[in-house]
Amino acid sequence: MLYSALLLGGIFSIMKLPLNKLPEISLPRITVETNYLGLGAEEIRLSVTIPVEDALAPVKGLEKIKSVSRDGSSLIILDFKWGTILSGAAINVREAIDAVYPNLPEGVDKPTVITGDTNNEAQIIIAASSKKNDVYFERDFCEYELRNRLRRIDGVGSIILTGGNKKQINIKVNLERAIERNIDIATLADIIASETVEMPAGNAKEGNMELVILSSGKPKNIMDLSELVISSGSSPLYLADIAKIEEAPAKKKSIFVYNGKEQTALEIYRRPGANPIEVTNDIKNVIKDINNLFFNDIEVSIVHDTTPETVNDLTSLVTSILLGAFAVVIILVLFLCTIKNSLLTVLSIPFSAAVSFAFLFVCGKTINSMSLSGIALGIGLVTDTSVIIIDLLFKHMIKNKAVPSSEEIADITASVSASSFGGTATTIVIFIPIIFLPGALGELFGDLSIALIASVFCGWFFSQFMLPVFFKLSARLDTFVIRNNKIDRYYRGLLFFSIRKYKTVTIMALLFFSFGGLFFTARPLMFVPKRSASEIDVVVSYPSGTKQDYIANESRYINKELLKVKGIKTIFCRAGSENDDINRRSMPEYRAENAIFRCVLKHKEKQEQIISNINHVLTEVVPNTRFSIGYPAIPIENILGLSSSSVLLIKSDNRYDLEKRVVQINSDVKKLIADNDVLVNIRPLEKRPELKIFPNREIESIIGVNAKNIAMAVGSTTEGLVASTIEIDGKPINIRVIGANENESEQIKKQIESIPVILPENNHLYMGTIGNITKTDSNQVLLRVDRSDALYIELTNNNQTNKNYTEKIIENVLKENKFVSRIDESAFSVYKTSIIITVILVVLLLYMTMGAQFESFKLPVVFMITIPFAISGAGPLLSLFNVSLDSGSILGIIVLFGLVVNNGIVLYETITTKILGQNNIAGTIYICAVERFKPVVATTLTSIIVLIPLIISTTGSTERSMSVAMFGGSIAAMLFNLFILPSIYIYYFQRQENEK
Repeated sequence: MLYSALLLGGIFSIMKLPLNKLPEISLPRITVETNYLGLGAEEIRLSVTIPVEDALAPVKGLEKIKSVSRDGSSLIILDFKWGTILSGAAINVREAIDAVYPNLPEGVDKPTVITGDTNNEAQIIIAASSKKNDVYFERDFCEYELRNRLRRIDGVGSIILTGGNKKQINIKVNLERAIERNIDIATLADIIASETVEMPAGNAKEGNMELVILSSGKPKNIMDLSELVISSGSSPLYLADIAKIEEAPAKKKSIFVYNGKEQTALEIYRRPGANPIEVTNDIKNVIKDINNLFFNDIEVSIVHDTTPETVNDLTSLVTSILLGAFAVVIILVLFLCTIKNSLLTVLSIPFSAAVSFAFLFVCGKTINSMSLSGIALGIGLVTDTSVIIIDLLFKHMIKNKAVPSSEEIADITASVSASSFGGTATTIVIFIPIIFLPGALGELFGDLSIALIASVFCGWFFSQFMLPVFFKLSARLDTFVIRNNKIDRYYRGLLFFSIRKYKTVTIMALLFFSFGGLFFTARPLMFVPKRSASEIDVVVSYPSGTKQDYIANESRYINKELLKVKGIKTIFCRAGSENDDINRRSMPEYRAENAIFRCVLKHKEKQEQIISNINHVLTEVVPNTRFSIGYPAIPIENILGLSSSSVLLIKSDNRYDLEKRVVQINSDVKKLIADNDVLVNIRPLEKRPELKIFPNREIESIIGVNAKNIAMAVGSTTEGLVASTIEIDGKPINIRVIGANENESEQIKKQIESIPVILPENNHLYMGTIGNITKTDSNQVLLRVDRSDALYIELTNNNQTNKNYTEKIIENVLKENKFVSRIDESAFSVYKTSIIITVILVVLLLYMTMGAQFESFKLPVVFMITIPFAISGAGPLLSLFNVSLDSGSILGIIVLFGLVVNNGIVLYETITTKILGQNNIAGTIYICAVERFKPVVATTLTSIIVLIPLIISTTGSTERSMSVAMFGGSIAAMLFNLFILPSIYIYYFQRQENEK
């Protein structure tokens, strides 16, 4: 009854648990954006970024502060201590902003506070294409219709619009005619804003009715706008007399190209805690409805969807679990000799899996790659105690030729309860500290640990309280037994040889230990394992200041050419960002002039060959344009904040000193570089061309204008001013007033010099007579880290076989320059001390658990001798499968700490029950080892057989590296327990006997 109830509870939990690729991790991060349009990056840094940083620095719980100053905007990223409640931190941040905002320059927008991590990957990207080639309708439809429908879906978070064309009304003012009436762009914009506004004008009474009075000046169309009368003093002036009014596309802020065609896209982000599978299905239903309703006007398609990859990864893990369970059945049949006993033992697998799912549900977790990996690994461990007990019960029945009584079954089960619980405890204590790892590490590996702890404990619970009952109910003397004693005879001979020639065997073991250790230490160290990529990113970098229209034209051409590359399935391209796309602009490496092509590959294609072909195509298509080819960032890297160890951070208290230091470091590095394989990249050091106006102060004082008047005149003429809006087809459209350029072929400097400035006496002067205009280069992006100006220097070695060469250069730079440090902000680096303490704690807990169980300080050391041999056994297999020392393989080795000592504990318990009163210690231990041979091999094989599907699987790189390490370590530990440990026990018990 209990078994059935828990199974039903597990099935219910599976139905309720949401699916996710990775555990739900929310970084304690807040982003503050402050806009000041028209101001350059250097002025933004000085007048906005630094004051806001100073105001935010005292906020409680703040751990790290980083800022990016761009033209017209300041973005400050605040990282808080792990565990900080973001809602409370956001309140403190807003209070600090409220205090500093009055002191910011006039015209600065109120800073916006955005909570949560800004580096999450979009759940799904969809694109809309107008069937009638109406580019304005396409954008409006996405912005007002499609986005609103998607926002109604439960689980949808932010939706970022990218690309498309937006309509606006341009009022191109003839500057000469306007100046004759003493009207400049700014004044005209104010007049239009005042004349086209609808304002309440009070109330009026008519009998018993009260009427609301409105002053309505809103134009209905362009004709109404052109007939607008401008007050110019002497006589009425129509707007059409001094300006040309026309519909035109607004300035593009972003582009999106899909399979060679420019379209409008929506990037949809999932709300934390929402089920991604359900969210994607709801989005697909909305798309289906849209395509059915507007089939004549628009076509909406899915460009990129992360759900299939999630489903494939989880399906692969589930398949691995099922294959592993089936393999465990086969192994148990071979070693337990009866099909019935094997099936009884296998009953622990669905039981432990069901309880694990229920435990995950109670803990508020999800079904993800980590939790499923814990259950998959648990399959091989949950049967260990059941194998021991069923083996003892079956041997007792065969020996006595009678079904054991209930009391006998209870006694046999109780005889191994202490050792089995100790073995279970040694496995569980390994994972308890992992749950409490700090930061994202604990969140990432916590699900795996919880699932594995639940599985292992349920396996022990089943063996102690349920398996005896099932055995009693099904026990029969006529049980069909599979006889195979050849393996036993082979083992007896090898064991006898290893005991008699223990010195030779010990030397061989030490050689194996040294050999395996060399392989282990030779593996490269990285936190995230490499995996086969299904996508390639191509970044084409255009010069600073390049217009988005030009990038769009180029991107369409490049997109079509790349589609010809064999192995590429689809391509989409993004460039620039909209106002609400803070994610990209908060990254220092972001450039609006970078066109990023995501190439989705077909299955079973060689990435290296595709990259080579892409490089060949781009060399021909954009020969004079910089480009780079690489793989998209792995989601775990974003979550854990991993960065290359070849990136250095240079900080200084001022920009001038920083640039001097960068020049010095760059020169030193280039002197150390002996070949062209090492590339040096300094970022962000992007310069953009600009025109600087240096006013003549004497002329300014004479004519009565100042620098602000000059800036307003130039800005309103070149960029224009949004004066009002007009509603066309139910959509608000901006009315922009801008100066008309009669001769666009003139150099931009001459155009600026010909801009008129209205003087207080209703006269005017041209800009060229007021100041000097000089073309220079200025910083496009300015970075600050922890309130100091900063730059990154990245060293990339194209020669994969000579990574140590780059590291030597870095070490030399760090040694010679104290103001240089590594940029490593990964969780592995930040919590390095905690991780080391966790490993030490794992070893201490393991030692103390065994010490408490056996009331000895020496005996646990004997058990733990297996651990270094297990680690050395992992080395050759890691090398064979080309697996690095990463988070997965290291976690697998930690798992071995508790796993490999279990068989040694059980063998010790078996020896202690038979050795009392025996004079022949070696002979007794020999008999016990032979008796324990099949259970040891069976439990080891059931533990590692489930790892094979994970090892050969192409998905789940972390799980794969963990499985490889556990596989090699478990095999080595089994051989050690079978052939080396008996000799150690002989020495240990003989010494104890001599001490008596």
